[in-house]
Amino acid sequence: MKRTLTLFAALVLLAVGAAAQKLSYSAVVRNSDNQLMANKTLTVGITITNEAPGATVTPVYSETQTVTTNQNGLVTLMIGDGTNVTGSLSDVTWQTAYITSNYTMPDGSQVLNTTPVTAVPYALYAEKSGSSATASANISDGNVNVSMSISDFVNSLTEDEKLALCAALGCPSGGGGDTPGGGDEPTTFFCGISTVEDVDHNIYHTVKIGNQCWLKENMRATHYSPNLPDATSLNQMLVETQNAGATVQSVLLYSAPGSSGAANSDPNLVATYGLLYNWAAAVGATAVEVTTQGICPDGWHIPSRDEFHTMLNSAGLTGPVIFSPANKLTTGDWRPDNTAGAPGNALEQSNTSGFSALPAGIFTRQNYTYSGLHVTTGFWSSTATRLSDEDVRPEALAMDYNNNETLVGYTINNVIDFGASVRCVKDN
Repeated sequence: MKRTLTLFAALVLLAVGAAAQKLSYSAVVRNSDNQLMANKTLTVGITITNEAPGATVTPVYSETQTVTTNQNGLVTLMIGDGTNVTGSLSDVTWQTAYITSNYTMPDGSQVLNTTPVTAVPYALYAEKSGSSATASANISDGNVNVSMSISDFVNSLTEDEKLALCAALGCPSGGGGDTPGGGDEPTTFFCGISTVEDVDHNIYHTVKIGNQCWLKENMRATHYSPNLPDATSLNQMLVETQNAGATVQSVLLYSAPGSSGAANSDPNLVATYGLLYNWAAAVGATAVEVTTQGICPDGWHIPSRDEFHTMLNSAGLTGPVIFSPANKLTTGDWRPDNTAGAPGNALEQSNTSGFSALPAGIFTRQNYTYSGLHVTTGFWSSTATRLSDEDVRPEALAMDYNNNETLVGYTINNVIDFGASVRCVKDN
């Protein structure tokens, strides 16, 4: 059965050698229920015509390819690299071209999309004009050629269009916010494609959920940004035994994950699961009910309760206080469980949001024990209730392998003794 579906496609013509031309083509693929087809292998037929497709139109060029979508449902291919069915790309008149893609889904159904080529590609324009500083755009409804700067062109795109264009062209990595490695040179940042570097030079991938941009991995920095007031390094939990009676605000602690019940952390697990921080270490401040950078890179911050709720709603969980199903947020080696919608159930169907929550477990300084590796995880929020200097009760997003519900709720008191994961969200 064939279904017609609108796909966004970014098109960039590349000159390859003196005679050949190829077209980089990206599309966000959704099924008939408007769900992203993430991490799927599909067969696509590409047909190019020089007039609007119809029953009597003869294709100028056509080919077939096998492609795989990424976690955002994005597929990128090079037209010209597939199995040729008919014609030649050199015969296409690009200013009046239409591209029809026919995706064969895993269930055998087909998704059709026709895209007019609305921009004269950069390489072709630069070859004729001698300059790559501007791009000539063809307005499809009036066939009027205009020139605009590349920056103006990019700024005119939607976020999804930028994402697809970025995948086609290649995107730079971002450091603190929009700067690579925390440096001073600004660069274009595309959530879902660009990466982020913290002050310790750890690299994190990004994911767009609704209108928010999130880090896709847990924080593992042991220093705060030098741009923060009173920036300092953190101390390991096991070293700080003499500070057991200190206030929450004055002790900044972190630890690596470890096996259930173990007294010693396992540094080999940090690359996968990140570090476990007590709340004071996570936020790096004494402020309550505020959004704060804390241990996050410049341009990012510890999410508030409301920001977590926004993410949960955008990810398709049903709330408004307790949200489900939790496995829309989770990936990795959770302990198997038969509860529908729980992180441990049907792992291959989990993580439709791309949030990628892993079962890092928790650390409890009382008895110096770890627990919950492969079983549970928690993410600090910046939202907290302060009962006294020694009793600050922050909220955390928590998930267990056998529970299909998640919520952002109060933790135990004396949070100086409790270590959880940190996931950062991008500043607006």
